[in-house]
Amino acid sequence: MKKAILATAILATTVIAGTSAFAAEGDSTVPARTTVHWAGKITDVIPGDNIIITGEGGKTEIATGDLRLQADGTFDSTPIVLETRAYDETKSEIGDITPAKWTLESVSYVWGTNQVGSADIQVFDLLGDPATPLVKGAASATDLSSMKLVVKNTEKMDLADLKDKTATAQLDVTMTAQFKA
Repeated sequence: MKKAILATAILATTVIAGTSAFAAEGDSTVPARTTVHWAGKITDVIPGDNIIITGEGGKTEIATGDLRLQADGTFDSTPIVLETRAYDETKSEIGDITPAKWTLESVSYVWGTNQVGSADIQVFDLLGDPATPLVKGAASATDLSSMKLVVKNTEKMDLADLKDKTATAQLDVTMTAQFKA
């Protein structure tokens, strides 16, 4: 029976609050302004009953990678290693590395409050074929026990209309792994 598990490399909730000021009639001063951000993180790993996706070395917290952003909107990243391991649901025990079918489920990219729809984000597995991007919804051709993921955008973006060019970018990749018991 196939069991599916879902791991989110990074899952964040952002709340944005802005301040405003009312100027007195005839007052030409410009009010100060800031944006405040809160971010929350839930568990990186959602185990199945027979396998679990972990970070490198079986760590239950999956590492966060860095995006290397360029002024023209292109970027690449540092790698994030994922592993599939045997998992005993009743004992909550993580076991040995176990091969599984991996699938790229989704990619989400946010650059502050900016719209970044023109980005052409690709996800690569450096342990597989590092020249061929993963295809959303397509399972790996072979069973793999680990992946070393990097992301890349080679599509230059028109940054002239961006309101916040100093914003922090965040990219989330969701992977699933299936193991036939």
